[in-house]
Amino acid sequence: MSKIRTEDIICPECGAKGKFTLWDSINVDLNQDVHDKVLSGELFSWKCPKCRKTFVVPFSTLYHDMKRHLMIYFLTQRPEEGLRINVGLGKDYTYRAVYCIDDLLFCGQKTPSRRGRDGRGR
Repeated sequence: MSKIRTEDIICPECGAKGKFTLWDSINVDLNQDVHDKVLSGELFSWKCPKCRKTFVVPFSTLYHDMKRHLMIYFLTQRPEEGLRINVGLGKDYTYRAVYCIDDLLFCGQKTPSRRGRDGRGR
């Protein structure tokens, strides 16, 4: 299940107010259009309704691809005490935490499988 919320955002260029949709979690099997927006970077872009300039607005989100058994937690900053991922979906899942939008875009692309014996590329 995907979780969505809308927040007010203020343009850093002209000061105008606008709305921005943030996805706390993304299930790409249920929201294919959102998967495409993640890969294009559109999900993290906001266009000011007044000056029409476009800005990147990074936000933390959980990206879940059930078909590919892939779960990526994108965080806008590294936690001070590290991150422990324990969601109990099984050993055949690949779990990853990334801290850069580019890393999230790369992880979410459909690429040939490079899984090793343990299912995580090792």
